[in-house]
Amino acid sequence: MARNQTAVSPLSMRSNKAQVDEQVNKGCIMRKLFATIIVIFLGNYAGASGLSEPQVISPLVGLNVSCEATYKATEADYKRAFNHFALAAGQSEVSAEKSARNMVISHLAARKQTCNGNAKAATDNSGNIILDGLGGIVLNLQ
Repeated sequence: MARNQTAVSPLSMRSNKAQVDEQVNKGCIMRKLFATIIVIFLGNYAGASGLSEPQVISPLVGLNVSCEATYKATEADYKRAFNHFALAAGQSEVSAEKSARNMVISHLAARKQTCNGNAKAATDNSGNIILDGLGGIVLNLQ
């Protein structure tokens, strides 16, 4: 043997390979753990913001339902909508009144569309209905 060469036994080669495999596995585990932690934190941040996506029901379920019931707005519906726009959205009193009226009308339209007295329409910043692309109303089922 030459001076600079050392003899490597097959046993030490296997142990080196095992060490390399162990390091690779640790790297994969760390990447998965990091990705999981990021998803958890970002999910909590989105949930904490109070914003959520409205659920859109299938047009087969929600469109053109013949409904015999008539739904009327109550004073509580209007007050709830007014408080939302005046307090939560920070609109002036005049703007909040107009937006609240729009929102109550939007909810009544959603209730008529679904024949559900608890249905609520997804609305924009002025309380106007958000329509889906098929002529129906986007519903907020929360």
